[in-house]
Amino acid sequence: MLNGFFRVVLPGTSIFPFDTSNYDSRLTIAHDWLWALADDKISAFHSDPHMFKLYTDYIDGNPELLARHINDLSRSLIAATGIADDTIISSILQAFSCFSTSAFAPAWNNQTRNQFEAVWSLVRPGVQAALYNQNLD
Repeated sequence: MLNGFFRVVLPGTSIFPFDTSNYDSRLTIAHDWLWALADDKISAFHSDPHMFKLYTDYIDGNPELLARHINDLSRSLIAATGIADDTIISSILQAFSCFSTSAFAPAWNNQTRNQFEAVWSLVRPGVQAALYNQNLD
């Protein structure tokens, strides 16, 4: 149910599931999955701020739904990358939360993609190590 609601509110959401068929690098998959999540949320905020606020207030105000949403995100990232360590997946999501969490939405602007790439350049070695340690890349 949540995934259906998520897709209605955030049209174009492409991470449930994320199509990895055209990739040869799990590191690139991780990057593109994170950007797809960010881009979908940013686009939804800019295209309909009122609906975005209604949706995020609803999810954020319900601990059970929020936990399910975070779990859905985690499972999607695990499926896309193959990283099976929940702590690593959680850490990756936390590192990029400023690009997908509604509290940061007012700061999303034409520099957000550059900021995303700067954070990715810092986090990339850790993601690469996680993939290597699990013999995934």
